[in-house]
Amino acid sequence: MIELKDLTFSYTSKPLINGVCERFEDGTLTAIIGENGSGKSTLLKLISGEEKPQAGSVLIDGKYMSTLKRKDAAKLLSGFPQGREIPDMNSLELVSLGRYSYLPLSPVTPKEEENIALSALRYVGAERFAHVSLKKMSYGERQRVYLAMQIAQGSQNMLLDEPISFLDISAQFEVMNILTSLRNEGKCIVCILHDIPLAMRYADSMLLMKNGNIIARGTPNELYEGGMIEEAFGISLERIELGDSTSFVPMPKKL
Repeated sequence: MIELKDLTFSYTSKPLINGVCERFEDGTLTAIIGENGSGKSTLLKLISGEEKPQAGSVLIDGKYMSTLKRKDAAKLLSGFPQGREIPDMNSLELVSLGRYSYLPLSPVTPKEEENIALSALRYVGAERFAHVSLKKMSYGERQRVYLAMQIAQGSQNMLLDEPISFLDISAQFEVMNILTSLRNEGKCIVCILHDIPLAMRYADSMLLMKNGNIIARGTPNELYEGGMIEEAFGISLERIELGDSTSFVPMPKKL
């Protein structure tokens, strides 16, 4: 579980994150949406400890993030950041880095550590890339490997900043299905998504941000009924019932 208490942050005199209070429960997948510059990525950086708030607190499983050592924090929380450089290593080596918080005093043998990394690659359907250089892989293949590294880390709480960006449509569904499986296993998953239909299809709850504030929260249906997404993005949303599932299609705003 992740809890935010009156979180405030700014790069200048104007707050970028303004007194945010929120709780993300175990066994839920929360999508954060909002226009560019609304504070989404900054909020994730504050949760992960990459940025320090001017005021307020972040609690991970009831523990104040500001008091945790790096390795202790990594056992509770994993991150999937944007804009990573491609390291000169293969997939198995990268995923094994997710285990650093347990070393050098890991309770399992080196072979068991390797098996944990291989199991994470298998979970995301990337075991065949175990000994392939990351530099020889496509962007989408690398995305899977980075997700496997998070899984190998074993943290209860997972942060993901645009995990499906630049992926083919089929790969987007595959990644979201993986996140759903992790949610079903009890993980607390918080991710930034720009694809509103996918966010509304997969998320249990959604946060809509604007100017550093959470201006709406609730289930996809609640945000749709309230009209806040349409207002924030200047679009129209059409709800389509397809058998047992509901889809939302963004349309140009009606004049």
